[in-house]
Amino acid sequence: MLGLRFLAAILGATLVLSAPSNSSASIASFCGSNPTAEWRAEAEAHFIANKVQGNLTADRPAYAVIQIYYHVVSNSRGQGAIPDNVLGQQLNVLNRIYNNYGVYFQVAQTKRYTRDDWYSNINIDFLTQAEVDMKSNRIGGADALNIYFVGSIRDANGQTGTLGFATFPYQYQSAKYRDGIVYSNTAVPGGTSPNTNTGAVLAHEAGHWLGLFHTFEGGCRDGNNAGDYVADTPAEASAARDCAVRDSCPYSPGNDPVRNHMDYTDDFCRNQFTPGQVSRFQDQSRTYRGIYF
Repeated sequence: MLGLRFLAAILGATLVLSAPSNSSASIASFCGSNPTAEWRAEAEAHFIANKVQGNLTADRPAYAVIQIYYHVVSNSRGQGAIPDNVLGQQLNVLNRIYNNYGVYFQVAQTKRYTRDDWYSNINIDFLTQAEVDMKSNRIGGADALNIYFVGSIRDANGQTGTLGFATFPYQYQSAKYRDGIVYSNTAVPGGTSPNTNTGAVLAHEAGHWLGLFHTFEGGCRDGNNAGDYVADTPAEASAARDCAVRDSCPYSPGNDPVRNHMDYTDDFCRNQFTPGQVSRFQDQSRTYRGIYF
């Protein structure tokens, strides 16, 4: 799987991955976190068996405060040196989206690096030595969100264009060193990615880090494929690319969730999580990250 790749063996500078992926060039061009149905089912079974119940008392916190550690990677030509004010804008975008759902992000530290290999040799289909080295700088425990800003994210064919990928909460105990989000600097506020340069893609990747799958996982959810494991996100045959109303699964209730943060539409389209998604990311974060809402 793309965001869920486990270490199997070391072959020179490249690490072979054990978790399968259902990626394709069209899917991966937005986000690299695309687990297979089998992996999702395995993760869900573990979650159900180990779920930590929420705090139902009156003194529970109004917000879950999550500490962010920014890792800004530049190349030797100075590309990628995101200014502090843009990093601040990126934080504001995250909080504008998540404050409505009981989450408050706070930057604890910003670290900067100049490394050509980290900047352009991160791959969504296999784990490179560059990613291993970059993530050796990870800070904090399961509840700390480390975000690595890089220049380009490639697939197995060397194609660029993927805007980010994230690890999932279930992964943390098995692969702590991988935890976090890798994010293209083209998608930050004012970046160069067309229609996805307001910083909102990071909210999508943070959704994965908190425990959400894509709304279109499993397509129309036939057979044993449970999709995103959220009951109130309508089934969707494939990722949406624009805001047009559509119903790609006519035999399932509701139109496609084209305005959901976990779909692939343009930044100005995506503006909501469902109550079921909020409940899920709270439960996932509490169970695997020790984050209480």
